[in-house]
Amino acid sequence: MSEKAVNDMSVEELRAELGRLASQTDGDLQARAFDVFTELGKRDTASVHHTANGVQITDGLAVWDYDLRAGRVDFHLSRVTSPHFDGWFTVVHQGGGRSLMNGERLTTRHPFTGQPASDALPPQ
Repeated sequence: MSEKAVNDMSVEELRAELGRLASQTDGDLQARAFDVFTELGKRDTASVHHTANGVQITDGLAVWDYDLRAGRVDFHLSRVTSPHFDGWFTVVHQGGGRSLMNGERLTTRHPFTGQPASDALPPQ
C-alpha cells in the first residue's frame, strides 16, 4: 500500500505521521518526516509561535534573546534543523554569531529599558 500524499492529509493525520516517523533513522523516512513537518507548518495554526511578549515570530523579526543580544530570526536557518526543533528559531546576531532559541527566550523589547530590538539593529 502506498503512502498518502502529505498534502492530502488532515492536520491530525500529519501529527500522527510525524510522531510515527520521529524515531526512524532511515534516510527516506527522514525525508518524509521533513515533508510532513513542512506541510504541517503550513496548515496547523497551533504551529504559530510567539515571543515572550506575545509578538508572532516571523522571518526577519528583530528580537532580544535571553542573553540580551539583539538579532533577527532567520526562518531558512531555523527550518534546516529537524522536526524535533519545532518552535525553535535561529537568531542571527549583529556582528556575527547565531543562537537557537524558542519563543519563550525571545522578546521584541528589551526587558529593562523597553528599547525595541529593531532600534538596536541596522535596517534590513
